[in-house]
Amino acid sequence: MFLCPPSGSIIGGDNMSLEQLAEQLASELHESWRAPRKLEEGVYEPRWKTTSDEAWISEHETDQVDIANTQYASLPANWQQENRESAHSAMETVHGLMLRRSWLNEQYMEHASTKVHDAWIQRHKDESWAEEAGLLKPYAELPEEEKKKDRDIVIRATDIYRANWRSLNK
Repeated sequence: MFLCPPSGSIIGGDNMSLEQLAEQLASELHESWRAPRKLEEGVYEPRWKTTSDEAWISEHETDQVDIANTQYASLPANWQQENRESAHSAMETVHGLMLRRSWLNEQYMEHASTKVHDAWIQRHKDESWAEEAGLLKPYAELPEEEKKKDRDIVIRATDIYRANWRSLNK
């Protein structure tokens, strides 16, 4: 088990840097979602969605976007938003746990994953599809497949945080 980072070296509320890490995580979350959709030809199985991002619509002359064949940075703002909010929630949770010098163990993982899922519930509590899918329940009651999604976000957030904590303090 690891304790991270060393005493006296933890960032002290540098939200701009934490936001940059969250943006990196958001991009990685989108890439992780796209990965299983990759076809032999090097493109992705299309996933067409409608956007409400007026600037994007004006630039592309359509309100339709293939989110699978679009990198995160090029997505319309409303399609970046869910990844950004998940990433921000995860990075804030990891940051808080690191400030308390939490051990990186199963308890850390489950606590952080619960926080990430709780934030997801808050964002989706009024959406019928989330209710119908049975996802608006406590983390502990989720099927293992759904818990794994939250854990994967926490693992990646922790990796990014640990890889960058020194630069955050500069």
